[in-house]
Amino acid sequence: MIRALGLASLCVALLVATPARSEDPARMGQEAAQAMIRAAEALHRARTGAQNRLAAYATAVQAYERALTAARAGLRGIAEREVALTAAAQTKSEELARVLSALQILERDRIAGLLHPGGTLAAARAGHLLTAITAHFDAELVALQRLRSEIDALRAEAEAVRDTLRQGLAGLNGARALLAQALSTRTRPTDALPKALARLKADAASLDALAKRLAPLSAPAESPERSDDIARPLTIPLTARRPAAAERLALPLGHRHGFYLLGRPGALVVAPARATLRYSGRLRDHGGVAILELRAGLLLVLAGLGRIDRVEGEILQRGEPLGSLGGLPAGDEELLMVEIGPAQALPDQPLYIELRRDGEPVPAAPWFALDR
Repeated sequence: MIRALGLASLCVALLVATPARSEDPARMGQEAAQAMIRAAEALHRARTGAQNRLAAYATAVQAYERALTAARAGLRGIAEREVALTAAAQTKSEELARVLSALQILERDRIAGLLHPGGTLAAARAGHLLTAITAHFDAELVALQRLRSEIDALRAEAEAVRDTLRQGLAGLNGARALLAQALSTRTRPTDALPKALARLKADAASLDALAKRLAPLSAPAESPERSDDIARPLTIPLTARRPAAAERLALPLGHRHGFYLLGRPGALVVAPARATLRYSGRLRDHGGVAILELRAGLLLVLAGLGRIDRVEGEILQRGEPLGSLGGLPAGDEELLMVEIGPAQALPDQPLYIELRRDGEPVPAAPWFALDR
């Protein structure tokens, strides 16, 4: 009897141990599909006579990047959920096998009790316990079948999200090709590298020295902004997120007013406001560096770029493409993410952002909407 009571307790424990559903895969897939629709709409608007074609194509590219980010997150969630459910189903199957074996033993005990001189009461008790444990066994068997049905549904949802990823990748590559074509036909400044800037490129040894020496250089005749009031908040320059507390990045030495954003490898970076590109190049420990002049004396430093698509002297409108983050080539990275597993998330790439007034750093975060 004691052994039978223990089995009954085990069945109750199995019911309690069923894993809770943390994320709805259908909802994650729907979010990715909705983002993909918005990306396609943005690309359609860019193709059909946008006033600023560069900014329109950049919007389409970033919309596709957001859609792919949502799809990849959904696929990771589905994969993690499937792993958890598969482990739970395996555990439940093993426990049910042990309970079934115990039920068979208990049934033999009950039959043997009928032959014993005092076995009628023992047989009745055994029969009562057998009925209770069998009910628990049936309930657990139904729960196991539900787990397996959910695993099958997750696999079907994962395939649907992979289709979304493939479609998004095709759309993203198409938008990138159109953007590259538009960039290749733009009008470039005739004097992109004046002698003073050429000397600065050769002599500047650090980001701080570069920004301080660039500040006194005269602004172009066509000032990016005619007033002291830059539109706030500035646009976030890429599809990005703030580093979490567990992944805080150390700011460059002496640069305590800047901040980092994290984006996917190869993510597009755009101009956060109308500005003149005053510097474009690479610095040791900073990667690609672009310095935008928002207005005379106010410089925006972006460091960590893998590629810069514009040249010094160009005036960029708000939302126009500037370049992209480093990391794996964007196309390769996207293809790898189509078949991602639960532990195969590629690391995000950092973009350092700093604002300088008259060569000195000022707090940059208040100029941006950083609610992500």
